[in-house]
This record gives sequence, C-alpha cells and structure tokens, in this order.
Amino acid sequence: MIRGQYIKKVREELNISRRELAKKANISHTEVFRIENGERKEPSPIILKVISKSLGINYLELFYQYGYIDKELLEGVVIREHQKKLEDYSTKELLEELLKREMKQKENTT
Repeated sequence: MIRGQYIKKVREELNISRRELAKKANISHTEVFRIENGERKEPSPIILKVISKSLGINYLELFYQYGYIDKELLEGVVIREHQKKLEDYSTKELLEELLKREMKQKENTT
C-alpha cells in the first residue's frame, strides 16, 4: 500500500475533498494529491501533523507510516496517552464520551 493511500482512505471516509483537506490543513491541494499518490515520498512531520489534525486522526500513526518513528515507540506513546486520558476522565465523563462515540459510529454506518 502506498503510504498516502491511508490519508486518502480516511479523507474519503469523511467525505472530504482534496481541496477541503488542503484548506483545513493550510496546504495546497496539489500537495495533498502528491502525498496521496505517493509522489511526495517524505512529507515533513509538520505537514503530516496538520493533515492528521485536519482529518481528526493521531499524527503518530502517520509518523510511523512514513518512518519517522518505529512501531514500538508508536505503541508505547499511544498506550501512555490512552491511559492518561482515561485517568483524566471522571466516570460520568467517560460514559458520556463512550456514548458519543457509539452514536457517531451508528451515524457513520447508516
């Protein structure tokens, strides 16, 4: 799989055009095209981070896909972030967040 295909897949799942993603990320639509099609072999971490933020995904996943971090580091950081987030939630907030996610998933499947 071409590295940029993951970005394209997420973008299409969100029904966002290349131009919309480019506008959200403050980069050119041509740059989005090049990244998605593998023409841009090593986009900078800054570009990957703004793209991930615009798509609502974890930037570390893109850093891993483009070789900026290894799988062990990715897994360790994600686990620590997840644990920290869980600790920061009260039980009520955690249940509300889980309910929101479940509702959002149902909306996306219908």
